[in-house]
Amino acid sequence: MPKDRLFAAIWRALTALAGILCVGLMFATSQPGYEFNLFYYFTTQSNLFIIALFVLLTLGTLDQIAAEGRLGVVCHIRSGVQLALTFYITITFLIFALLLSKKTFSMGSASALAMILTHYIVPIMVIADWVLFLPHGEVRNRAAFAWLSYPLAYLAFSLLRAEFGYPSFDRGSRYPYFFIDADALGWGNMAWIIPAFLAGFFLLGAGMIYLDKRIAGSSGRKR
Repeated sequence: MPKDRLFAAIWRALTALAGILCVGLMFATSQPGYEFNLFYYFTTQSNLFIIALFVLLTLGTLDQIAAEGRLGVVCHIRSGVQLALTFYITITFLIFALLLSKKTFSMGSASALAMILTHYIVPIMVIADWVLFLPHGEVRNRAAFAWLSYPLAYLAFSLLRAEFGYPSFDRGSRYPYFFIDADALGWGNMAWIIPAFLAGFFLLGAGMIYLDKRIAGSSGRKR
């Protein structure tokens, strides 16, 4: 079924702008001297990936409109890659909602707005873009394993960074998140926490691929 490319372009531009605004607010409200540490957060990295992706998608969709008209298949990158980036920003959303959200309400208004945009608004807009505009049913089940490479690399980097004694984060820990803080939790606890998180991420990725296939099947029946 042809999609409305103009609506897609507007949606994608708003998503990119929301990402730029939230990351800008994060840096503007960071404690002096800790601005560079923001790059070590999974939240910041996943949002920067989304900003780059959605700037590219916005420009590509506008080019489609100019060349092919308003209706048709909407611009996208390789489905597996785009869904992988959607998966990573969904991790940002879920981890914040389940483990970190209480901290938002103790922050100033600008910081709270940055947290809400970064962890809720942008992820929800990205998920909606996947459902509405990305071709469905093209991602293989084994991609759920491949998608774990980035969280694993992020975890390894965070642990190594802490071991080599790089500067602490603004809460005084060597680790970006309390749930991977080996100093506070101990390596005994980390031995089961890390596999538990990876298992949860795998199930999330597999669930998204399954849902993607179901959406494809539903769209096929409507034709």
